[in-house]
Amino acid sequence: YWRAYREWTQGLADEMRAAGFGFDDYVVEVLDEPIQPGAGWHEEAVEAYRQTRLAVPKMRLAVTEGEREYFEDLFPYVDLWIFKFFCYGDPTIEGYAKRMRDAGKEVSMYACYTSPRQSGHRYYRQLVWKAAAWGSDFVTLYQLFDRSVGYEATLRMATYGGVAFWTDGGIVPSVRLKA
Repeated sequence: YWRAYREWTQGLADEMRAAGFGFDDYVVEVLDEPIQPGAGWHEEAVEAYRQTRLAVPKMRLAVTEGEREYFEDLFPYVDLWIFKFFCYGDPTIEGYAKRMRDAGKEVSMYACYTSPRQSGHRYYRQLVWKAAAWGSDFVTLYQLFDRSVGYEATLRMATYGGVAFWTDGGIVPSVRLKA
């Protein structure tokens, strides 16, 4: 399957090139919040980055989180590391970010949460200031937008769902999105 994966990665690079994008115009996130080591997942995650780098050496690669468990093994392959915002003030993680910058790589700080009960001040307002103080190249905010499939997307479940909801009449924003 690694051969198939490498060929798929090369196909992705070919499609991006055909669309007019050079390697400096995009970054590929191979893993989003990789799970902690165990049951072979750590080795598989590292191998995915290694195989991607083998398949398309100039492709810029990113990872979101996974810092303590994955940093040392992924550092040689990753061009952009997107750290969680609660890493701010953690000397170990800040050391990882410094190593990335010192190596000419990029760092970002992100927040990702789906509960409308979260603190808007801590989550939305402080994120950009923490990222700036930390020296992030940019800041990333991820948010869940539910689709009209299944129980999780009903308005009754808004306290557990996304910031907006698809309905037959269009998108209904949550109070948090309006705020």
